[in-house]
Amino acid sequence: MKWSLVATLWFLFFLRFFVIQGIIFVFTKLPLSYIFLNVLRHVDTPTTSLKNVALTSLHTYVPFMLFDDLAQTIWDSELLRPEWWAHLEDLKWILFVSYIPTLVWLVLTVLHVARERTFSSS
Repeated sequence: MKWSLVATLWFLFFLRFFVIQGIIFVFTKLPLSYIFLNVLRHVDTPTTSLKNVALTSLHTYVPFMLFDDLAQTIWDSELLRPEWWAHLEDLKWILFVSYIPTLVWLVLTVLHVARERTFSSS
């Protein structure tokens, strides 16, 4: 009985996590990467299909998604919070609220697609 409860809670946690992150990915990250990969490109560069944009974006977004969840869990943990932790509110804003992680993810996605285009053309 106890293991079935643990397994159910674990499954519900991951289902909630991936549904929320999936909604964020589909409505914010995917259009953003499509704009950066197809609209902001050189005129001689062929367009990237939506399927390739989605797969590449998902491939590069998963590590950021897991890091964000892990970092948020550690940040909100009461066990790991020393006395000087309150002075790091600016760091929390930079890591979670600002657009720095999204910009880093976009640069990584664009570089990944550029590398794929280089390998496919040679």
